[in-house]
Amino acid sequence: SSAVTGAAQSQQKWDVMFDVLVEFIEETRVQQTAGMSEEQRKRWVWDGNVPTSYKTKSGKNLGRWINNQRSAKAKGTLKDDREVRLVSTGLKWSVLTTNSWREMLRELEIYIETQTRGAPWDGNVPTNYKIRTRGRTNGRDEER
Repeated sequence: SSAVTGAAQSQQKWDVMFDVLVEFIEETRVQQTAGMSEEQRKRWVWDGNVPTSYKTKSGKNLGRWINNQRSAKAKGTLKDDREVRLVSTGLKWSVLTTNSWREMLRELEIYIETQTRGAPWDGNVPTNYKIRTRGRTNGRDEER
């Protein structure tokens, strides 16, 4: 029936995009470990994120696909087997999972201190405000 064919096509498209994700992770590993020692290369871990705007050379919009997978998980509609496969790659379900609640609270306190300069805070932070990562290297060893 056409429903079975549609489901098979949907699974095939998903599998293709999953393979694109695996290739992206490998390309990222190669780029980020260039010039590292063998020991550093072994310790390398993918940060679990794909930029939303990222597209492959062939035009596949991997960033949007990842966002769709995250949305499906949040809604409870992501199939279990797909979730298991995505987790196996190290994908982060939230871009903010690298920042703990306490770290983000401290960032807010710093924002209020530096931006209000003693004036009452209106309770807002601009959506385009960038967190200044203080002394963090995202877990990677810095070359000096």
